[in-house]
Amino acid sequence: MLDLLPHMTSRSSLAGLATLPQSLAARLAWLAAYVLAGAFAQHAFTIPICGGHLLWPPAGIALVALILGGRGYIPVVFLGAWLLQLQQGYPWWNAALIAMGCTAAAALSCRVLAHDERFDPGFGHPRDFFVLAMSASLGAALHAMVWFLSQQLADIVDDPLPLAIHWWQGNVLGVLLFTPLLLALWTWWAHRTFPSSSDIRAFLGCLVLLATVGSLPFWNDKVETTYGLVSYCLTLLIVLWAAIRFERVSALLITTFAVIQTLMSAHLAHVALAHSPSYHHGLFFWALALTLVGVGVCVLLLMSHRRSVEAALHDSLAFQVQILNSVAAEVAVLDAQGALIRVNERWRAFADHPAHTACRSCRIAPSGQDYRSSCPPCHDFPNLSAGIEAVLHGESPLFQAEYPCRCPDEPVRWFHCCVLPWHMHAQTGVTITHVDISALKAAQHASQESTAAMQTIINTSLDGFWKTDAEGRLLDVNYAYCQMSGYSREELLRMRIPDLEAVENAASTAQHLEKLMREGRDLFETCHRRKDGSVWNVEISTIVHRSDAMHLFVFLRDVTERTQIQARLAKHEAMLSRTEGIAHVGSWEWHIGTDTVTWSQEMFRLFQRDPAEGAPPFAEHDQCFSTTSMQRLREVIDKALHDKEPFELELEILRADGQTRICLGRGYVHTGADGNVERLFGSMQDIHDRKERENQVHRMAFYDPLTQLPNRRMLGDALAQAMTSSQRSGRHCAVLLLDLDNFKPLNDNYGHLVGDALLIEAGRRISACVRAADTVSRLGGDEFVVLLTELDEERAYSASQAQHIAKKICTALSVPYTLTVDTPRSQTIEHLSSVSIGVTLFVGSQLRQDDILRNADTAMYRAKASGRNAVQFDTPTLDTEHTA
Repeated sequence: MLDLLPHMTSRSSLAGLATLPQSLAARLAWLAAYVLAGAFAQHAFTIPICGGHLLWPPAGIALVALILGGRGYIPVVFLGAWLLQLQQGYPWWNAALIAMGCTAAAALSCRVLAHDERFDPGFGHPRDFFVLAMSASLGAALHAMVWFLSQQLADIVDDPLPLAIHWWQGNVLGVLLFTPLLLALWTWWAHRTFPSSSDIRAFLGCLVLLATVGSLPFWNDKVETTYGLVSYCLTLLIVLWAAIRFERVSALLITTFAVIQTLMSAHLAHVALAHSPSYHHGLFFWALALTLVGVGVCVLLLMSHRRSVEAALHDSLAFQVQILNSVAAEVAVLDAQGALIRVNERWRAFADHPAHTACRSCRIAPSGQDYRSSCPPCHDFPNLSAGIEAVLHGESPLFQAEYPCRCPDEPVRWFHCCVLPWHMHAQTGVTITHVDISALKAAQHASQESTAAMQTIINTSLDGFWKTDAEGRLLDVNYAYCQMSGYSREELLRMRIPDLEAVENAASTAQHLEKLMREGRDLFETCHRRKDGSVWNVEISTIVHRSDAMHLFVFLRDVTERTQIQARLAKHEAMLSRTEGIAHVGSWEWHIGTDTVTWSQEMFRLFQRDPAEGAPPFAEHDQCFSTTSMQRLREVIDKALHDKEPFELELEILRADGQTRICLGRGYVHTGADGNVERLFGSMQDIHDRKERENQVHRMAFYDPLTQLPNRRMLGDALAQAMTSSQRSGRHCAVLLLDLDNFKPLNDNYGHLVGDALLIEAGRRISACVRAADTVSRLGGDEFVVLLTELDEERAYSASQAQHIAKKICTALSVPYTLTVDTPRSQTIEHLSSVSIGVTLFVGSQLRQDDILRNADTAMYRAKASGRNAVQFDTPTLDTEHTA
């Protein structure tokens, strides 16, 4: 069922409609409307004999719900149909099957409408109503088939086929009647276009008239058929009048009211229905209702289409008049006899202007008069009438001319007149256009003067100037180039470009000219030879002037001094680049306004990037630095831009090969005359090797070279920090001094290399037993120190924590060691080595570091004296407590 419902894409004919809300309240309201409409139909439109429905409004309501609400309203339609069938007494499973058929019918009709791209949900053409009828017939047929199948399965009706036909009839009529009405009401509600008071009065009067006509079948108790037919004919006339008189919403409401009234009259008055043994009279009244709907809606659509066509024609005529009036010229239209039949506003304004009516030379004939007989006499333009005659009689396709108009006390004005023929159906004539071209003539005169002035400027310019033909022959030169080359003007006008060129030969110059003719312009540098034979550098800017003949305009500038300066700058830049490469220092510059970043060659070598690709913009520098470094760089640059102060920081760069390097970045701020920052510039120095050496020196100074554990110096720093932290927090710290048992025999028997291996393994085991915040260091020989920080504020509990870690270390170091003796036989031995641990607790800076270590050492010797592989505190009471 869900697959039957189309997606409302941009190509769908229903995509432009405003959608229903998807809230629970909106769905419940729609469900209530569906159920109430069905209950009303069951009461008012049921055929007594066979139980069918002449009109089933829920079919139209369901289709509109799926059109406006989409798939979200499928459960609403299903639930409403199921409730209605349960109300009629069907079993729950049979009601569910009929409800599925109702929902599938609405989904099928919606899909048919959505896939017809020409369908207009606003029903602007009768074709839209027939498309709706086709979709309604298909959907109703599907519903009737499902209902017929459900009746066969339940065995409720002996002959379900006639009732299935009535199901189809009621569904089709419900869709045709209520779908256009509900869509029109929804569109009206979205736009809130309220009718006038006269339309409201006419609408109410029409409803009263319909109610009066609908009561005719009840005037006679015997209810003769004549009353019903008279009522129907009058109802049809009222529907036709409403379709012609009202807009879409009002006409559809009246049509709906008329159909409901007619069918209710048939039901309540039982006109020919109660006495029929079959369902044929139901078909008859269904056909009458369908006639009312079809005629009313089709007439309404035809009238709407006619109004839209008339409005479009009116808009087209108004647009033509607007275009005619917007033309920046006086336009007049003459018929075949030469009489004026239409003029634009500009023509009328020109003819009515007081300054023009006073001057007979400018006077233009008003509309309706023969334009040829009233042509303004002008000795500069005597053939206007003859030109109009020639175009009117087809002797000339057009006539146009320019002429001056000399009015007294006014400057001379120029006009352009153009006469063209026009043909429309059986009518012919000409259009006359007068354009004031005084400004154009003035511009032409100014252009001539400007050309003369430009020639004067060229002759007085400090740059040289040529004018050549396509073959390279000099047609004109200025005084400046004569001074530059040493030739006279007469000598140069007898020469060609190769005669002056000192770099290109004649063939190369010819190829250059061909390329220039194709591209139209060029800017390059070359060398020319003076009359005395000396060579000088010249910058040439040339452009092709395409007129009757191909000409080149060439401007030449002596750039000998600039070339020398550029050569010196290039030499200095090469020296700077070599210096940067030796020092591993690259330079950079960032223009804030243009967001342009410039790198030196050393910067590209430093980042291993191709110089041909150019430096990346600042926004893409996150590809050049690690995330942390890029964040720091942005913060430093923001501060520098705000404070306008230089900066310096270490950064981790990302090279193209994936390696990282440590660099020292420096930056400086350059401000403009207004005090705003214009650019940043600075350097980037590779200090990776230096940092590696510094780190190595740091490790040698603070770490034991054998075990890579902190040495005595770093232990002192850690102990000082622990004392300061303990002073602030009040928590105890502990120092564990460890001395390996049975270590000297190993050194004596197997050598120091084996002993070193045991010390390395012992350091690893000790580190695995402590917390990440604790410090394990080696004092020397087989002595280790463990610093435990932030234990607890109570001394006894802190001692318990230290005791636990010390026991854990004892257990780890008591495990046998498997060591390899580096001998010619490569002997492997196992060695047992326990540990004696002395523990001391301290808080804050009550004791000095030497006292703390001395106390731990004393406790360690007590552990040695107690038999080794033991833990002793510097305070005997603590030993007693934790031993117990």
